[in-house]
Amino acid sequence: MAQQHLDRLSSTDVSFLTNESSSSHMHVGAIMIFEGPPPSYEDIGAALDMPIGSIGPTRARCLERLRGLAEGEGVSATDRRELE
Repeated sequence: MAQQHLDRLSSTDVSFLTNESSSSHMHVGAIMIFEGPPPSYEDIGAALDMPIGSIGPTRARCLERLRGLAEGEGVSATDRRELE
């Protein structure tokens, strides 16, 4: 059953929130489906309060980290290509 907006946090959620700090992020990310054209770098920079020139390098670091985590779990980029 999907949680409703006002449901209580699960014990797992509480443990992640309790243990999270500025140097130890306990959340990984989310999957979102968007419609319409992608936002401009100006829009992204404004929403994240970061310089436009930092968006690309930040994205690259995040993707590199996610690839490393996936490979640690035995998932590689070739796995996705085989599905297509």
